[in-house]
Amino acid sequence: MDMRVYIQNELDRWNLGGLVYVKGPEWEWEDSRQVYGSYWLRIKYRADPNQDHLDDEMIKVKLGGWAKGGYWNRRHIRVAIEREGKNKLNDIIIKKVWSSSQKALTTGKNDSGAFEL
Repeated sequence: MDMRVYIQNELDRWNLGGLVYVKGPEWEWEDSRQVYGSYWLRIKYRADPNQDHLDDEMIKVKLGGWAKGGYWNRRHIRVAIEREGKNKLNDIIIKKVWSSSQKALTTGKNDSGAFEL
């Protein structure tokens, strides 16, 4: 299976949207002394097809310190996309819970904005 198809299938599984591009693997230092580093993959995706390209979101995947571009670990990619999907799902759940609690708080107010007991 082509890696782009694999990444798009994982994005579809978590309803994250469409794949825009994959950049990397690129070497990046992990500390300020430039002693430890590893290769990273950047997956850019667009959640809403009608949104602007400036609103695209990115997932960083740590591939490890192996040969450049020689080993794309599918498990690392799958886990990173899964983590992003769970974070988005949690944001949706929090927004729904908060909006329902906001409605419960505002329903007890009178015309002046004070709560009635």
